[in-house]
Amino acid sequence: MVFLPALIANAMPLIARKVLKKRKFTPVDFGRSFIDGKRIFGDNKSWEGILAGIAGGCAVGAAFYAYTHNPYWIIYGFLMGSGTMAGDLLNSFIKRRINIRPGDPFVPFDQITFLLASYALVYFSGILPNLEIYPGSQDLLLGLFLVIVLHPIANLFAYLLKIKKTPW
Repeated sequence: MVFLPALIANAMPLIARKVLKKRKFTPVDFGRSFIDGKRIFGDNKSWEGILAGIAGGCAVGAAFYAYTHNPYWIIYGFLMGSGTMAGDLLNSFIKRRINIRPGDPFVPFDQITFLLASYALVYFSGILPNLEIYPGSQDLLLGLFLVIVLHPIANLFAYLLKIKKTPW
């Protein structure tokens, strides 16, 4: 449950691309290259996707707020969504540096960087005592295990639903 905002945020850029049906999205790197001459993130990382991911995290946080009446859940959802998007950008940046094409698998980093970044952002923000939850290393390990198992299955479903171009 504590990682649900990150899981939803991770899926939202693909869903937004499918729902918006926009041909041209605005790349986060604005088409620029890094000092090595390679794109910083690539065309698959868009501002629309980043905003959709953060909005997805916020929506889950708002749902937790509606259930608990604790407004800190909305901030938690925002932080989880933001951390997820930051982790995804980091993953994309590394993939470009080592010549992995956009959309190609980068196991296990595709599965874990978004979760680790979102957890780190929430943990270091100091918000957890306001939520009266204390996800520790066991929760993180369980979350990582579930993501490693569920991520390929979710990608396959997204591919079958024609949301993703590749099944990985």
